[in-house]
Amino acid sequence: MKKIFSLVMLICCVGLFTACSDDRDDNPILQQPSTFTLNQPVYSTGIDLLNAKTITFTWSQPDYGFPAGVEYQFQVSKDGQFTKEFDANGDLDAQLGVANYVTLIESYKTCNGLLFTKDMAKAMQQLNGYEEGKVPATMDVWVRCLANTKGAQTVYSNAVKLTVVPYYVELKDAVPATWYLIGSCIGDGKWTNAADAIGVSMMPLYTKAGETYDKATGDGKFEYTGYFPADANFKIVKTPGDWDHMVWCSDGTPLGTSLRDGGSDPGNITVPAAGYYTITMDTKALTCVIKPAATVPTTTYAKITMPGTQNGWNEKEGNPMTPIFASPENHDWFTTITFDENSPIEGGVKFAIGSWDESWGIAEFPFGVASGSANIPYKKGTYKVFFNDFTKQFFFIEQQ
Repeated sequence: MKKIFSLVMLICCVGLFTACSDDRDDNPILQQPSTFTLNQPVYSTGIDLLNAKTITFTWSQPDYGFPAGVEYQFQVSKDGQFTKEFDANGDLDAQLGVANYVTLIESYKTCNGLLFTKDMAKAMQQLNGYEEGKVPATMDVWVRCLANTKGAQTVYSNAVKLTVVPYYVELKDAVPATWYLIGSCIGDGKWTNAADAIGVSMMPLYTKAGETYDKATGDGKFEYTGYFPADANFKIVKTPGDWDHMVWCSDGTPLGTSLRDGGSDPGNITVPAAGYYTITMDTKALTCVIKPAATVPTTTYAKITMPGTQNGWNEKEGNPMTPIFASPENHDWFTTITFDENSPIEGGVKFAIGSWDESWGIAEFPFGVASGSANIPYKKGTYKVFFNDFTKQFFFIEQQ
């Protein structure tokens, strides 16, 4: 009997070890790595930041114990130290001589990426506060990579040293982030997800009155109110051309939303019935809520123009805007405009209905709510301009 009992126990133990082994294979345990390797770029000296455009980096994935989904970012240091991070929303002068590194906004999902030299030049300006005409001929810069994955602490790579040719950068706050509506009910309805389709198949959400936006990322609260037909199908994308990352899709219910950042496509956002709806999105909290509009338009316009200094205040034909929607319920308008110079002190631009019977403006640029009669004080450059004649929200998106 003892031999039989021992044999049974042995079989049970073998089964137990097998079960534990299978559990490790199917449910790997997340490890906390201490660092990972950032490789020295092929070209590391004499990099002309103004003309090089990008620097190619590669790195190894931190050892989490299994292949994990990881998000990477670069950090740039002026002296090889990473002890005090620059805060774009803080006081610039107070940080000079104190902050020694900047975390760049661009993120990556794979173990390679292009660091944009314009971002490095801006970081060096933020850390050193160069005066125009007094930028050094060359300087040393240190770059490291950080990695984040769910369930683990941030991991930092080694730092690599580069020698670069910097240039002066005029520091400006980031413009509000642009997220775009696209779908069968947006613009021409062709779902053309591309930069040149903005204003045709895609349109941005507008900034929200009274909201402040992150000076480094442009994140904050955005909204849109407009008419959606009964068969509306649409999404909201962050980056033209990318369907897989940072795209608001459906959660399977009308007006329900879910954020896709990789993985399978959950489907399109829909509405329960034709009507006016308001979309409110917080790009910091990554939330998106769609509700029936609290108020709806009672007036539609056949024409919207942009009279201003650049066209002699021609309210009838000055910079006519194109309706984004072909339906009678259109309230969004689009045009591309180039300003050869900044508007004069008493000049600017307004939105009008093809006459001075109704016109709107405000002393804000490049976004705002044209709720008054002041002129919009534009800046030199080429812009894609969007205007909603119901909410009076507008957005000038500068083209590079």
